[in-house]
Amino acid sequence: MLVSSFWGKNSTAARAGGTSISDSNAGFAGAARCCTLPHIRERLEGTITFTSQIQDNPFAAAEDIESVCSVLDHVAVRNGLTYFSYLQLSGSGQCERLVANYPSEWRARYDSKLYIHYDPVVAVGRQSRLPFFWNNTGFLAPYRKSQKRVFHEAGSYGINYGYSIPIVGRNGECGLFSVAARQEGALIDAMGVSAHVVYLLALQLHDHILSRFAGSRPQAAQMDLTARELECLRWAAEGLTTEQIADRMSLASATVNYHFNKIVLKFDAANRHHAAIKAIRLGLI
Repeated sequence: MLVSSFWGKNSTAARAGGTSISDSNAGFAGAARCCTLPHIRERLEGTITFTSQIQDNPFAAAEDIESVCSVLDHVAVRNGLTYFSYLQLSGSGQCERLVANYPSEWRARYDSKLYIHYDPVVAVGRQSRLPFFWNNTGFLAPYRKSQKRVFHEAGSYGINYGYSIPIVGRNGECGLFSVAARQEGALIDAMGVSAHVVYLLALQLHDHILSRFAGSRPQAAQMDLTARELECLRWAAEGLTTEQIADRMSLASATVNYHFNKIVLKFDAANRHHAAIKAIRLGLI
């Protein structure tokens, strides 16, 4: 299963140099270089076979939010992480759903103080298309005092270091999946080894939340996929890169990308990998 294949891994390689993020941001900078979207996309396309991974979707049996939280709690514990959260935002920026295991006292304070409008992580997540690290030191430098206050208060609950993945649909709906840890080492160990699998998990969670709890699951009859688009999806599900797909289909890379752009629109997906997840669940490929 996806959960056991990733979350059972533990590595200390990321800390081999002894870099301390509390002293500098070098540790996060190094980890960030290996966890940027192009790197994640390369590893997704080159090493993950989507068919087997998605068939073992850890959220498949989660019928309610409590069950989703149970899966994510398991993820956090197995990986030495303290917290997780998934924030669903509407096109207008309003919070539609928050799934998290943050302490109830912090959740209540966050909601009552309307911190969602000041939270720097949410601000970056609304604008960025790239996964990003955050901490309570260098990350906060560009922000106002009112925004820094959110982080300083969160730190008293052990929310010190995190990694967030924005997922944006074509209608402006935004999902922001985050994991957090009290210690920098636990976070870097997890993300440095398997950030690409966390990325897939975020897509699966986003799709599950929207399809199960928001009634947005697309119908196969409404997809109207061409033969070329279906073939592109099948190869993407096998982990092939754009260039490899172009070679298999005797097409130019630009043409393959053109087909994927249409596929993403038809599935209302965040990207081609999200579309592949939906296609497999619908039995289209």
